[in-house]
Amino acid sequence: MQENKSILITGSLDQQWSSYLSTRNLQVDVIPFIDIEYISDSPSVQQINETIGGQQIAVFTSSNAIHGVQKILKTKPTGWKIYCVGKVSEQLARSFWGDQVLSVNVNNSAELANMVAKQERSDFPVLFFCGDKRKDALPNLLTEAGFQLTEWIVYKNIATPEIVQKAYDAILFFSPSAVYSYYSKNQFPPNAQLWAIGATTAAALKEFTQQNIYTPLEQSKEQMIKEVAESI
Repeated sequence: MQENKSILITGSLDQQWSSYLSTRNLQVDVIPFIDIEYISDSPSVQQINETIGGQQIAVFTSSNAIHGVQKILKTKPTGWKIYCVGKVSEQLARSFWGDQVLSVNVNNSAELANMVAKQERSDFPVLFFCGDKRKDALPNLLTEAGFQLTEWIVYKNIATPEIVQKAYDAILFFSPSAVYSYYSKNQFPPNAQLWAIGATTAAALKEFTQQNIYTPLEQSKEQMIKEVAESI
């Protein structure tokens, strides 16, 4: 009898998707490898709320940043033009800010920076909400394009690495931080499919391996899980 394939999920997984994978006779282990800690200290929260009024461009490169801002805001800014990376982040932002969110269909922070530089006047202030492990591409590109950018760290990535004993058939990564946390104590199984949620996470994987890196057609956890289940 053929042994069931095994999958490692390096992030959170809703019960419905755990059940979905089980119905495909796939063994699933969930080890997040990172914790998200949202900023809640009074000085930062107060300062953010004091400086976010008026006509501004707000940029988000992760869903965690959107959650972090939603937890901080005392009032909903009405003068923002909001740009996000990926459809999932766009949908999350739109559920909170509605038509203030612009649909730009970009997959990484560099593409987002180039889109903002192309579509917006450089005398508009930019608010960049991010985590403490953010990449340099977006702030560097927008600053070089002449934008006045203010960076706000609204969450922290806390590594929670574990030693993995099993040689999984597929490993799914949803952030560069999870890649770094995993690799701090583990190697990649040579025959495993390595999946990345998007281009930035794929680039992190390529720092450590020459194996093929798979990415879903749409940058979402649900789409990636479906594609893994069909291909493994």
